[in-house]
Amino acid sequence: LLNRNVELFDFLVQSLGLYKRVENLQSLDLPKFKSPEFLGDVQLDEPDLLDARQKIVKIIDTNIMRAHESLGAYSSLDYIHNSDEEISKFCEEGTENHQLGEFQDKIKQFRKTAKVIKEQRPSTISRGLFSINSGELNNQLSQKSLEIVDTLLNSIARGNQEHNRSVIKRFDVVRLESEKAPNTAEELVALEKYFDRL
Repeated sequence: LLNRNVELFDFLVQSLGLYKRVENLQSLDLPKFKSPEFLGDVQLDEPDLLDARQKIVKIIDTNIMRAHESLGAYSSLDYIHNSDEEISKFCEEGTENHQLGEFQDKIKQFRKTAKVIKEQRPSTISRGLFSINSGELNNQLSQKSLEIVDTLLNSIARGNQEHNRSVIKRFDVVRLESEKAPNTAEELVALEKYFDRL
């Protein structure tokens, strides 16, 4: 890309040389100026061309650096892609090992991140010679944040379903015990103790 731009600017430098030559002419015959013979090749001195080339390379390098710095603003969002393992482990440990508040904090964090990306990140970043289309990057980062939110919510739902299943099993055991009719005083005392332990 840099070499291609430098070739283009070489052509422009030569054109500027032609323009300066024409500009210095006091009496300009316009039809003659438009003729192909007049617009022939203009040769610049080698040092002038090298100097112009170096200046153009410096301009392009500066603009590339500015574009790179603009993309550096996205480094603060690295945690979105780097959190896969952490979120996966967190969800595996589930609600048995983590408070519901911990899940809520993470859900709020990633929802807020998705909202900030959608509302505050520009879809195009203009930096001198370069215009960076960051719309697709913004969409991917926002989508990834919302996928993490879904993963956390699904983990809570699974934890609740498992807890509900254990409650149902326990209820069935209690129901079976309560349906037993004690035949002796000892069985009645044992049944009372069972319900006291609940």
